[in-house]
Amino acid sequence: MDNQMEIAKHQLFADDELNVSDVKLYPGTSRDIEPQRMAEEVNKALAQLASGNYTIMTDDEY
Repeated sequence: MDNQMEIAKHQLFADDELNVSDVKLYPGTSRDIEPQRMAEEVNKALAQLASGNYTIMTDDEY
């Protein structure tokens, strides 16, 4: 299995990480995205959240 997939799986589901029990990911307009690419995007998003590199937006700004 791809390394990105293993990293994403660990970050999402491991007891010592987020410990998610159920998650749904929507690829938006990229319906044909490969699982490895999706895992890479999940890892990127989780890294940005962990580092505080994000902006909170309200419904009015979105």
